[in-house]
Amino acid sequence: MQAIALQLLCAALLLPHARPFSIPKPGTYKAIITSVGKCDAEGTGELKVDWRMTHTEDSAVVVNGVYNWPYDLDDQLGAVIDIAQWSDNSGWLPHFYKVSTNNYCAELKKKLPSYFKRFIQSFGVKPHCPLPKGRYELKNWSSDITDGLPFPMLPFGKYMVDSLIFRQKKQIGCFRFECEIQQK
Repeated sequence: MQAIALQLLCAALLLPHARPFSIPKPGTYKAIITSVGKCDAEGTGELKVDWRMTHTEDSAVVVNGVYNWPYDLDDQLGAVIDIAQWSDNSGWLPHFYKVSTNNYCAELKKKLPSYFKRFIQSFGVKPHCPLPKGRYELKNWSSDITDGLPFPMLPFGKYMVDSLIFRQKKQIGCFRFECEIQQK
């Protein structure tokens, strides 16, 4: 599910609705996850996400983790993706871009089809909506998330993405990652 959040992050970074004074120059890019962790506000905590970054034997940096979905990942779940942008002068600038959806699974599948497919298949299940509730394990997911993103250009910089997950207008969990959009 973390990659789904990554997909939304990258989609959100491309959109032109950010504060005009803080939009970095866009270009061809490489998108790299630099850290994973917990959000400041976890909501009810029903959605459990435990993930970490590790190095493989060949020194590649990967993301591993467990997602315990208490409900089916379907269109009854909503999401708010809240992206902060890093500023060397001011630290994290909150709400660089914020996007929400009331039909999380269908929107991800529609807007990021190849990425959705690859990520869901990494759990060993067919990429469809709904994804049944349960425990899903992510193993050796590359920290380079460039492949599968449908954007020719993204603004360079460092971003923190909080993926707040909702059910019946109640936040059931949140997961966070930081990524760097680097010039290719």
